[in-house]
Order: sequence, then structure tokens, then C-alpha cells
Amino acid sequence: MLCDILKQNFVDTYGVQFDSEARTALAFVMLRADAELKFLFFQNPSADMLLHDLIHDPSKSAHLAALKIAKESGCILSYDPNLRLALWPSAEAAQKGIMSVWDKADIIKVQRVVDITPRNSKARCVVDVKVNPIDTAGAGDAFVSGILYNICS
Repeated sequence: MLCDILKQNFVDTYGVQFDSEARTALAFVMLRADAELKFLFFQNPSADMLLHDLIHDPSKSAHLAALKIAKESGCILSYDPNLRLALWPSAEAAQKGIMSVWDKADIIKVQRVVDITPRNSKARCVVDVKVNPIDTAGAGDAFVSGILYNICS
């Protein structure tokens, strides 16, 4: 069903794989009174959890090897940790997994940060514009996609 929707919208689904033992995870997004989002995940197990991206080998080491090759080839690497602690076995595992990629990225999207970069550093912290959001679901992804599009143009 999801793959059909992608095809109807002219998205190339060549690399999509199906697993009869796993379903697509459900994520319910709720908007709180303070305009922050609350996420509730349902997986038992879901297909994305069976990949074990940055959590377990061999997928973790394959991801890190691909990052190394991309970096050596001159690619600009963008990283959005998108931390959801409920998806990790522990907070320590999440921190270790995220930090294994952190220093390889050229652009890192974070939600909340204290700018501790030295003045002579190449690192820059861009402060967000304060707004009164109605719904922030997808806002970070849309923002980063705009930045990446601009960099690539």
C-alpha cells in the first residue's frame, strides 16, 4: 500500500524490499498544548527495526564504511540524529551510536544546542527564528531539505 502511494507520486521504488514477517512501524504524532510534539511508536517488530541501522553489525559497519567512502569522495555529509530513545536499547547505546557518526558529518541538524564552538572554528551554530508554531511535524525535515537543496544548487 505505501509502495503504491510512492509509485503514484513518481517515486522510484526500485530498492524497496518486502518482508512477510515484519510490518511498517506506526508512529502517532500528537501536538501538545505547548506546541511540542509527542511521539508514540508501535512496532512488534517493524521492518525498520530489523535493519538495526546504527545499532548492530553488519548494518552499522556498512553505514560507517559508506560514510567513509562518501567523505573521501568529497561528498558533503548531512546528519540528523532524530533521537527517539524508545527505539534504542538504552540511552548509552543511543549516545554511542549517534556519536559514531557525529564527527564525520559536515552539517548536523539538532533540536536544542548550546553553542560551544571556538570563535576561530569552522563550525557554526545557526540560531533559529522564533515563531508561534501551529504544528511542527515535519518542520525540521523541510528546513534541512531546503538547506541541502540550496547547498547543492
